[in-house]
Amino acid sequence: MRYQPVCKTLHEGVVEEAKRSVEKLNRELARRFPQQDYTLIGWLSDMHVHAEQGYEKEFQSLAYKEFVNTRRQLELALEEIKALQPHPAFLLLGGDLTDYGLPEEFAVVKALLGKSKLSVPTMPIFGNHENGMLREGINPDVVRDWAKIKQPEWPDMEDPVELYYSFEAVGLKFLVLDTMQKSSYRMSARQKQWLKRELDGLDKPTIVFCHRHQLSVGSWVDAVSIFEDREVWQMLDASPHILGCFSGHVHYPRLWQLRRKLYCTFPALAYGIGAGTGWGGIVIREGRIAAVFYKELFDESYDMVTGALAHQEGKFVFMEPELFENSPLCHPGHWHFRERPDERD
Repeated sequence: MRYQPVCKTLHEGVVEEAKRSVEKLNRELARRFPQQDYTLIGWLSDMHVHAEQGYEKEFQSLAYKEFVNTRRQLELALEEIKALQPHPAFLLLGGDLTDYGLPEEFAVVKALLGKSKLSVPTMPIFGNHENGMLREGINPDVVRDWAKIKQPEWPDMEDPVELYYSFEAVGLKFLVLDTMQKSSYRMSARQKQWLKRELDGLDKPTIVFCHRHQLSVGSWVDAVSIFEDREVWQMLDASPHILGCFSGHVHYPRLWQLRRKLYCTFPALAYGIGAGTGWGGIVIREGRIAAVFYKELFDESYDMVTGALAHQEGKFVFMEPELFENSPLCHPGHWHFRERPDERD
């Protein structure tokens, strides 16, 4: 029996209301940065896009899939991002782009990006759903068909197990990590060697992007899939060039400051976990992170915790960092520091 995901129409009136909700964000950006001497980086993750033609077998778990048209969610989010002024320099697709890592799901992502006529480059991160949830490594069919579905600016996929790479833009360096080794939630030795070389060669401010979060957010997701590789965190913490690390996965917005670095998780697009749905933005000014915000997606949103659909007005929030050291989530047995932050250079 073929299983068909829910399909809901995206009405023109909803798109126009969504764009008007972005106009309020644009005015706030202009108020905070009247000289317009900044650059925007967009973040959009956890889309869980389904194939339009459905699936030969039923989903393992229905949950949000009975209520949410993930293709519609992505299409509406892209319309909102197009309304940003100024446009982002690029848009991070922060993992779980698809629900099962299938080529036909990636084909839908590519089609929706093309349909939106988004004039902003995108850069991909792979999440646990790109790994099919049941395997180590990327779906072999995706690796084989990568040239058919990737955007021109996306890197080549040379490793059949992991997708990690670096690039430079807007005067900064960016490191895109693969945090998806499911059996251990540790980084592979090969990727660690690459990361060490990248960190040793840094000579400019750098931002790290990955799917899985490194600092607790206080939900059940911490217990089942936080990225636990302390060696990786110590490598990033020791680098004076790293400004912060941005992630998705938890479907919940939170901004921590730990030892002078920012650690942020953005809301998800498909559904929330104790939160609404939305996308995020990073404001870069003079080689530093000047602000971090998230924008609720206008119209309906599904929260997996409450199991309810709700209407969102499309509000935005400029996030103020909380000191992780002051939080009860900062377990001293796990986060054991060798030196005090005020003793660092």
